[in-house]
Amino acid sequence: MKAGLMEIAHVFALNKADREGAELAREAILEAMSLSSPESLWETRVFLTVATEGRGVVELWDSILEHKAFLSEKGQLALNRRRRARQKIQSIVRGRLEDLFLRKKNDLLDRLASQVIEGSLDAYEAASVLLETPEIRLEPQNLNWSERK
Repeated sequence: MKAGLMEIAHVFALNKADREGAELAREAILEAMSLSSPESLWETRVFLTVATEGRGVVELWDSILEHKAFLSEKGQLALNRRRRARQKIQSIVRGRLEDLFLRKKNDLLDRLASQVIEGSLDAYEAASVLLETPEIRLEPQNLNWSERK
């Protein structure tokens, strides 16, 4: 499974549940989730589905809607949306700043890296030098704000 998936999912769908091992996989997910989030007020649900036959799909959808209502009632839906929006904004800013530094100051970055390797600067001092470089301007035209990645 992808890293981080187990931390956020509350409703799982195991598709192709007509294959061998589906029930074992379901039990493994439930066991893993019981260890990772004991304080949760929502009980993790795992649905065995066979999408090509429509088996389990209605129950899955009903549970998704129930979970959304649960999160909304607890105020968690708004908090989750705000957290995701903040993370997205921060990610965009980090990426654009990184692009700006690498485009404008790649030579300086190489020199600073050499000084860190030599021991004449530590990484924090090198970062400060880079951030204090006057040629770098945090202006929209330098940050490619119109580009969406």
